[in-house]
Amino acid sequence: MKSPDWLIWKDSIEKEIMGVLMMDLWDEVPRSSVPNGQRVNSGHFVFKLKAEDGKFMKAKARYVFGGHRSVAGIDYVETMAHMAALKSIRTVLSLAAPAGHFLRNFDISQAFTFSTCHRDVYMAVSYTHLTLPTNREV
Repeated sequence: MKSPDWLIWKDSIEKEIMGVLMMDLWDEVPRSSVPNGQRVNSGHFVFKLKAEDGKFMKAKARYVFGGHRSVAGIDYVETMAHMAALKSIRTVLSLAAPAGHFLRNFDISQAFTFSTCHRDVYMAVSYTHLTLPTNREV
C-alpha cells in the first residue's frame, strides 16, 4: 500500500481478520479441494475512519463478501438483515423520554458472525502485506 496511513489501516485489517479467526468462521482450504460446480467468490475490505468532534478516534476495516458478483440461486437463495422498524424506535423513545431514561447506541464487533449459514461458501481471501499467526491457535 502506498498510503502514508498504511500502518493505521494494517492494524485495523489485522484486527478484523483476527476477530474472524477467533470466531472460527472459516477454514482455509486449497482451491483444488473446492467441489466441481461450486463458485469461489471474492471479497474486499471496506474502510472507515471514526471521528468525534473532528478528531480522529480509530480506523475500522471490515471484510465484506463481494455480493455484486453473486448470482441468485447459485450463490444465495435468500437475503436478510435484522433491522429495527422505525415505528419500534419511536415507541422506545416515546417511553424513555418521559421517564428520564438515557439511551445509548453501541456497535457489536463482527455482528454478522452471530448468524447461521447452512451452506458451504468458498471465498478467495488475500492477506497480502499482513503478518498473521500460522498455527491458527488464537
